[in-house]
Amino acid sequence: MNLSPRDRRAIWVGAVGLAAVALVAFAMIPLAQSWSDARQQIRQSRQQIAHQSAQMAQVLQQQARLKRQFGAAATQPVAADEPTAQRNLYEAAQDVLKAGGLQVTGYEPQRPRRLGQLADVAFMPLQVRGKCNTEQLTKCLAGLRQAKTLVVVDHLAVTSDPKQPDQLDVTMVLCTLVRQARSRS
Repeated sequence: MNLSPRDRRAIWVGAVGLAAVALVAFAMIPLAQSWSDARQQIRQSRQQIAHQSAQMAQVLQQQARLKRQFGAAATQPVAADEPTAQRNLYEAAQDVLKAGGLQVTGYEPQRPRRLGQLADVAFMPLQVRGKCNTEQLTKCLAGLRQAKTLVVVDHLAVTSDPKQPDQLDVTMVLCTLVRQARSRS
């Protein structure tokens, strides 16, 4: 079969056109879509980074505030179990209160209490009874910030005998934090 030069040229133009359409449909459009998707993903990643940076700044501000309020122990990890938390709290209380001048008459461990909405963290309380004067009590309370473990004064009751107004009877509940196993209900 003989094709005229005009027919050959028409087939050639058709083939080039078809190749161009195939190139656009199967290469250029997917490439453009891929490029658009990548740009969208980069935008989303930048937004996530900005959000996480803002959250990190808040966490660092809160950590600094806690450190100022509770001392360096506020940044220590929470005790993993009740016996460890109880021992850490007892040792911290014993060290700080003795250094402050409180004459301890008794320690009474108490049951852990759930901490607000945090299901896996609880308060580990320890009731301490003792005798001291006002200056010693102030020294003890200030010394709690220097404890090796986080110690929070949950309750403080102070009474004095009218015959000895400078001698105080002190009952305080000190708490630290402990991790609680999640219940599987």
